[in-house]
Amino acid sequence: AARGGVFRLPIARLTWDELERVTSDRGLVRYCAEPTAPNAVGADVAVSDSSSEKKGICLVLGSEGQGLSDTALKTCKPVAIPMPGEMESLNVGIAGGILMYLMRK
Repeated sequence: AARGGVFRLPIARLTWDELERVTSDRGLVRYCAEPTAPNAVGADVAVSDSSSEKKGICLVLGSEGQGLSDTALKTCKPVAIPMPGEMESLNVGIAGGILMYLMRK
C-alpha cells in the first residue's frame, strides 16, 4: 500500500470457486508462484507464452509458511523468478512485486 498503491490496484477477496469463475469469465490466465514445480516457467517468459486470446493474468501467491494449496497448484500455471544459484525462499511480498514486474505487458 506504499504511496497510495492500494487506491490504484484492483484488489478482491474471493473463494477459490469465485476466482476460477472470474478469471474464466474475463479470459485471464491463472499463474501461481511455485519455483519448485518441475514445469515452472520463468516469469519473464510466461506472459509471452500465454495464449493470444487471453486478456490478462491472475497471479496467485501462497502464504510464506504453508505455500500454495493443492487446488492452486493443480489449476494454475507455475511460474518462477529466474535467478542463478539456490535460495530457500523470498518474502512473499518481495516475490510478488518481482513477479508482477517481470510479468507486466
